[in-house]
Amino acid sequence: MKAIMLTEENLQNKIKEITMKNTGTLKVTLPSDREVTLTRVFDAPRHMVFEAFFNPELLKRWFGPRGWTLSVCEVDFKVGGK
Repeated sequence: MKAIMLTEENLQNKIKEITMKNTGTLKVTLPSDREVTLTRVFDAPRHMVFEAFFNPELLKRWFGPRGWTLSVCEVDFKVGGK
C-alpha cells in the first residue's frame, strides 16, 4: 500500500480529487464486553480510504453523522499517540 502525503498547498486540490462512495454497509460486532468493532465497506482504492482516516483535514469532512461538525481533529498513528 502506498500512503499519499499531502502538503498544505495542494491539500484543497487533493480533497477535490479524493472521492469515495460509502456502500451503505456498516457491520457492528461486540467481540467482548470491552470491545466494539465497526466495519464499513467503501467503493474506493485502499490508499484513498487510508488517506481519509490518516489526514485530519479529510477526516473532519466525513467522520460522524450528517450535520455533525468535527471542529478539532488530531491524528497521531503511533503507540501512545492521540
